[in-house]
This record gives sequence, C-alpha cells and structure tokens, in this order.
Amino acid sequence: FVGSLLHQVLEPCRVVAASSPTNASRVTIDALRLLKPRIALRDPSTASPAPSAETPQKLLASLVSATPVRALHMRKGRITLGDPHLSAIEDIYAQVDAGKDTGAISGFGAFTYKDATVRYSLESGAPTTSGNAENFPLTLTLTSRLVHARLSGTASYAGDFKLDGDMQVETDDARKFLKWIGLRLPEGDSLKAFTATGAFHVAGPTLTFDDGRFMIDGNKAAGLLALTAAPRPRVE
Repeated sequence: FVGSLLHQVLEPCRVVAASSPTNASRVTIDALRLLKPRIALRDPSTASPAPSAETPQKLLASLVSATPVRALHMRKGRITLGDPHLSAIEDIYAQVDAGKDTGAISGFGAFTYKDATVRYSLESGAPTTSGNAENFPLTLTLTSRLVHARLSGTASYAGDFKLDGDMQVETDDARKFLKWIGLRLPEGDSLKAFTATGAFHVAGPTLTFDDGRFMIDGNKAAGLLALTAAPRPRVE
C-alpha cells in the first residue's frame, strides 16, 4: 500500500448528510455507502502527479484526524495498485464507525489478494498534533489462511508515514507467505512454522523488527529483521 497515490473513485456512492443547526456552512456526512468503488493507485515516482492526489499514508492520517464521515460502508470494492507487477486488492468489504466526537475510529471487514481472503479489524484513538506531525494510536488485526498478525502502536504523518509499536506475527508456511507478498523464492520444504514478536517500526516500504524474537523450523533466534515490499521485495 506504500508509495502510491490515490487517483480516482469511479463508481457512484450514496451519501446521507446532516448539517449543523448552529452552523449552516458545516456539513456532516452521517453515512457514506460505496458499492463497487474502483480505486486506482499510482507510483509517486512517476512524473507530474495530479495536484489533488494524496499519498495513501496522508489520506489515512487525514481520515483519522478530521474525517467528516460518521459511518462508512463499502462493498465489492477494488484497488488497483500502482506497480503493474502487483495484483489488485479485490472484494473489499469495510464497515467503519467514525462517529466519536474524539476523532477515534473503529472498523472491520475483509478483502481478497491473490485468491487469499484477509479479515481485519482496526481501532484508532483520538489524534493529536505535535509540531508538524499528526499522531494517533492504532491497533490492527489481520487474519487469513496464510498469516495471523496483530499490531498495536502509534502512527504518525509529517510528510512521511511512520508506524511504531509491538507486533505478533504467525504463519504456518513462511515461504508461501513471502511468495504471496511478492518475493521470488524457490520451492522447498523449509521455512515452516514462523513466528515473530517484538517492537517494530514501519518507514516507507520497510517493516523492521529492531530486536525481535523469532522461531522458524523449530529454531529460535533474536535480533534484527527487515522486510521491504518495494521497489524490489527483499528480506534482510
């Protein structure tokens, strides 16, 4: 999802809106329903980005910090990623509640990527501003037949998106999971029963465990592990 620009939503949406009786110029969207939205992301390294385009990271920060939508419901959505080598994210279902006066949001849903369905739930706390950075606490859970992950931390945006916190990841077959996210690996019987826990941070396309605890093929290890998704997926 990192390193792309939101370009367009093509399908029509249904909006239920209410205006404040004390301030006619302020409009609050009570419910936004999207049926089969089509979202295209493109690589920010391409020349002449659209003036109105935002990075997904900035868009996420904006939605959390000042969303005018109290409830978002999406069905059968599709996101085309900017990299032509990546598959589209399909069958997106999302139900998000952003009606809290504090600015906190919660939601759940599912999507399909390369024939694997991923279910997710998320919660964010009230956003704060420190200097030029928007910060908000974030808890995210991902569950599929390929991976189970839970992270809890603080997201921030000040030109670049960053996420720091603690994470737990489990997969029965790390080789299959890494191939699913784009790494080219030979066939083999190793890289089974992988788990990773510990403090992590995300900066750009790279997820890093600085001092993680790992287990794979029955062997334990501790130390640094970095997974980079783009432009060339790799593990270090």
